[in-house]
Amino acid sequence: MDVINSTEVRKWDFSSNSIFASVEAFVQRCAELIEICQGQLQFALKGRDNQLPKFGGSRASEIVGILQEIKGSFVKLIDKFKANKKDKILDVKASNWHEEYNTFKTGVKELDVMYQNVIDFAFKQVATVEQGVNMLEAIA
Repeated sequence: MDVINSTEVRKWDFSSNSIFASVEAFVQRCAELIEICQGQLQFALKGRDNQLPKFGGSRASEIVGILQEIKGSFVKLIDKFKANKKDKILDVKASNWHEEYNTFKTGVKELDVMYQNVIDFAFKQVATVEQGVNMLEAIA
């Protein structure tokens, strides 16, 4: 039986560059996850009792329909992203993360353009300052 001398000091051999690279990759992953959460707030209406804003005017149902479509598209996008991640979401060594995250980001950018278009469309219906303020309150 080998006895290890309690005064013996073993040197911990590691590369400081490797550790800092891993920490930096983890911080970047956390920032990307925050972006995903912000997307959920914007597109999936998380945190707003899952309700769409109320619009007035003759095209209100059309605006709400488009917003529902955007929400549904985002939910499909996030579900596809989550299905591949499961327990590996914080694993910075997972090689396919960047590819799947970039696909997700591209989808979000497309939805963002759709969202901007619906806002433009909604404001084309505005004829008075009061209607404009009501529209801002509905969208915000």
